[in-house]
Amino acid sequence: MRRYFPIVIGIILVTFSGPVSAQFLGQMTPASVIGDGVGAGGGYIYVGEDNTSFVGSLKYGLNRYTEGRLRLGLIDSDFGDMGVILGGDLKYQIWNYNKYDTSNVNPFDLALGFGVEFANPENVSFFSVGGSIIGSIPIAMKNKRTIEPYARLNFRIQHFSIDDYNVGTLKVKGGSDTGLEVGANLGAMFSLTDLVDFTIEIQLDDETAILFGIDLMKF
Repeated sequence: MRRYFPIVIGIILVTFSGPVSAQFLGQMTPASVIGDGVGAGGGYIYVGEDNTSFVGSLKYGLNRYTEGRLRLGLIDSDFGDMGVILGGDLKYQIWNYNKYDTSNVNPFDLALGFGVEFANPENVSFFSVGGSIIGSIPIAMKNKRTIEPYARLNFRIQHFSIDDYNVGTLKVKGGSDTGLEVGANLGAMFSLTDLVDFTIEIQLDDETAILFGIDLMKF
């Protein structure tokens, strides 16, 4: 069954093309849901070509198939001083992979997501709303821990605006734009202990970025 997962990643890489505007919160979670009534808090770092973010995250399992998450942090942009970044999303798992269940025909975990994101570093503001498709597969390690590689393709309506600003003696005129954008994320979540998960991710967007994060479970 695992042979299907690289195909999904390939489709995402082929589908993702052309210039798009970046998101700054990433995915940072596989398709699987944390669990009904289970919560986790954590944080991560986004390091991009023009922006760096420090984000705190709080997620909670609303039921067996649905997970909600709030994220709040700071974004430091090359366009100006540091600002606030805020986001929220919902994830609904439609496929559940279980290699030990012979009646389970799902080749991997699959979820649909919906999210909003807002960021306002100095001179710039971003707002986006959209959906995503997330695929992942849990792989058991010899030490009884788990690694879950995942891939996400997101589609969003994004508004971007920039104020007039000065670079030395040069005055740069601002502007704004709204459009449909596409981006992709590839990552993996490592179960370090029963209470700690570590995630690493690469974002393939107009701004290429790498993200590192940790979740402390559970409450």
